Amino acid sequence: MSFLPSDATPLVSASPPSPRRRLVTALAASALLAGAVLGFSSSSPSPASSASVLSTSAPRACTFDECYSSACDWTLAPFTCLLMNGGPHGGCSATPWIEGTCDEQCNLSGCAGLPIPDDTPDCVLPCPSTWCEDEARLCGADVPYQCVKGAAAYGCSDDKLHWTLEVAETACGECCDVGTC
Repeated sequence: MSFLPSDATPLVSASPPSPRRRLVTALAASALLAGAVLGFSSSSPSPASSASVLSTSAPRACTFDECYSSACDWTLAPFTCLLMNGGPHGGCSATPWIEGTCDEQCNLSGCAGLPIPDDTPDCVLPCPSTWCEDEARLCGADVPYQCVKGAAAYGCSDDKLHWTLEVAETACGECCDVGTC
């Protein structure tokens, strides 16, 4: 005998959680654990805990170059540490960095809205003639921008900036437009 109406939606799904849901849950649990260990609470902060934050104001927005050179996820871990002990750091955090763990940080959450400078390199370049000879490995017309050098060689994209802006140079050091073949 059930006490729920026949059209009620169960609160628990029979399918396992997706990898994204597991990641979000793990990040939330880590943040709660860090808060408990560091003495943060959901009530108003004590003078000691507010003094441990890197700055009393929110971290500044990242610049275009900082956005695209960071390996941090702009949504899940938008606070990137730029400098620690005078040198590059590159760490990612879901929350602003705490004093003593980062000397300079910025917030990546506004990166998607930044205008892309006109002089940003792209893949609208002719492919090398030797590349064009191997027609079986060329990208199709719907994804004409192809990586020709690096770990992602033969990879295809419909975005002319994908290989030059969004992918590390070690993964793709050169690209071209297969429409030029």
